[in-house]
Amino acid sequence: MLREKANKGEVALANCGSKNKIVACSELLAFVEEKVLGPERWSSDVAIGCSKTNSLYAGQQFSTKTFYNWVDGRLVKVKNIDLLLKVRRRPKRLRKERKKVLGKSIETRPATVETREEFGHWEGGWHCEQSYHFLR
Repeated sequence: MLREKANKGEVALANCGSKNKIVACSELLAFVEEKVLGPERWSSDVAIGCSKTNSLYAGQQFSTKTFYNWVDGRLVKVKNIDLLLKVRRRPKRLRKERKKVLGKSIETRPATVETREEFGHWEGGWHCEQSYHFLR
């Protein structure tokens, strides 16, 4: 009885979750790869659009964005160098982090502050005064 429940659990676990679209759309993927890599040298947009408009592979569809993600992830035979327009375009630039300099850094304070002998050199001491200004 316990073994049967374990088997049912394994079957349920195998059936849950989304399935791999590359495997489900293998015929359409082969068609797109053939048109992109073949003598026609179609773009992936044209090949996917042709299959959609002519209903060549019923039940097998993926978007152009998905196909480009597969190309970038090296999950298909097509490489970036095979896509003519993608080679011409500039790569996306990395964004620079923009930080506003608000004043002197706390690391540049004098060493006498570390001894905490003078009043007013404690960190956060002025925050309390400013945050309760509405109570005055």
